[in-house]
Amino acid sequence: MRDTFGATEPAVPTYFPSALFRWLLSEGYQADTLLVGLPFTKQEFERGEVNVTFNQHKVFITRCISVTQNPRLGLAFGQHLQLTDLGLLGYAASSCATLHEALQVIVDYFKLRGPLLKLTLNVNGDKAVLEVFEVLNYDTIRAFMCEAALIAIRNIIRLLAGDNIVQYATVTYAKPDDWDAQSSSLVFKFNQAQHGVYFDGTYLNATMGSVDIKTQLMIKQLCENMLAKVSQQEGMITRLSHVILHQPDQFPNLKEAAKALATSPRTLRRELQNLGTTYQKELDVIRRRIAMEYLSNTTLPIETISQRLGYINAPSFARAFKRWTTLSASQYRNRYKSV
Repeated sequence: MRDTFGATEPAVPTYFPSALFRWLLSEGYQADTLLVGLPFTKQEFERGEVNVTFNQHKVFITRCISVTQNPRLGLAFGQHLQLTDLGLLGYAASSCATLHEALQVIVDYFKLRGPLLKLTLNVNGDKAVLEVFEVLNYDTIRAFMCEAALIAIRNIIRLLAGDNIVQYATVTYAKPDDWDAQSSSLVFKFNQAQHGVYFDGTYLNATMGSVDIKTQLMIKQLCENMLAKVSQQEGMITRLSHVILHQPDQFPNLKEAAKALATSPRTLRRELQNLGTTYQKELDVIRRRIAMEYLSNTTLPIETISQRLGYINAPSFARAFKRWTTLSASQYRNRYKSV
């Protein structure tokens, strides 16, 4: 199965980068300045007629942040995004009977619009969260990608069901030094277990406006057909994540992961290098997320958590966790525990 997110293979549609490009043009920025380092014309990029590689996507976002001199550009761009920017998905969502149905449609088919993000909807009583997962390692553009996505999700939920539903957003990275709480109309919590938007789950089954079942079914079938084609070309990082998570308490090593992916360790290592990452980095991303979940949602001893995550001893886990979050495991648990 071929990797659809290689360093040189154009596989990422430019729906959202093109929307960012058009917005910045309307703000007075010059096309040539924004497209430095990319082999595309203003017309191609403005119309979203091209696909880009993940590396080209990073180059463009990094360039936009540099040109605008706005490290919180994601917040501003997310505010600019609306339900209509989801294209067919937006029409399908707006034709649903309830907010729950609408969000599930977006979750199920979002890959068609933004394959660099994966969404999941989790509901626990009156608490609901729409989580955002990194399909690839965002690295230097993590803040932009997450902040834009979370603000946009907040806008969509408000449009579908009202202004007072969304409560706050969470991100896994530390609070930026230049963060200004006044620059965001949404409360952000940092160093959390996942990226997500939390909202009042009691509104999920409330009836929305007009319901167009015929249109909804037609669009969902079209999306299903398109998704079937996309799923045949699942990205390497996505497939690797599935392998790593197959047995969360028994993480495979590189050789075992390569075997599960029907490739050689050397080939796997080279493909990950082409994507700007390593097996250890991807393993640590997953370990970090699971560790945060254990610490905030269970009372398991830290030594037990370190064993479940495959560390040879608790001090090794402690050093890794401090490197990930700047907090000790105990500090994180005391600050974010929910049990």
